[in-house]
Order: sequence, then C-alpha cells, then structure tokens
Amino acid sequence: YYAVVTGRPENKGNYTDYLLKDPGLNVSRVADADVSGAKKASLNYETIETKEISGREYSLVRIRLLTGRHHQIRVQFAHRNHPLLGDTKYGEERFNNEIALCAAFLSVDGHEYSIEPSW
Repeated sequence: YYAVVTGRPENKGNYTDYLLKDPGLNVSRVADADVSGAKKASLNYETIETKEISGREYSLVRIRLLTGRHHQIRVQFAHRNHPLLGDTKYGEERFNNEIALCAAFLSVDGHEYSIEPSW
C-alpha cells in the first residue's frame, strides 16, 4: 500500500498493536493485548518523501501489512498522530472526499500488478 499521512513518521518502522473492532460503529481502536476480542496487528512502513503544503507536513509512505485487520493502516497511523490525509473517521482532514490510501500490489489469478505513485 501507499498512503499520504499527516506529519513526518520515522524513515522506517514497524507498528505492532492490538486492535479491537466495534462493528456497530464500524471503527477499530488500539487496545491492550489482554482485552477480550483484541487482535494483533502488525505492519512495516517506509517514508518515501515529505512535503510541506500550505504550512503543514505530509509524508508519502509505503506500507507492507503483516496482518490484515479492520481499518488497520488507518488506525495504527492515527494512533501515532499521523492520520491519513482525508480520513475523517480516524483523523480530521478532508481531501476531496477521498482517503489518500491505495493498493500498490495486486495478484489476480496468477497475474501480478504493481504501481509506483507520484504526487
């Protein structure tokens, strides 16, 4: 995945948390490992580039999911004060009614597709 997040995360990193899903509200949150229903969520990321736009910093990050949890990327970055651009559920900033998140690699019936973003 690629995403544009607010702020400037470390150059590379791993986020490992336990996420608890609330299906009634369609949200997830970071919880303690011993909370009933909380599931381990891990991802690796690399900050590709950071730009200042209208006095605020935004970073393009490449993300590799190690687990697949409900809203995982959105929750884990927002939990560290780097919500995704346009994510009004876990952040606050609007962006053309879109969230700046896209798949970078897809595999369908043995065919592989990848993208490299530009901004």
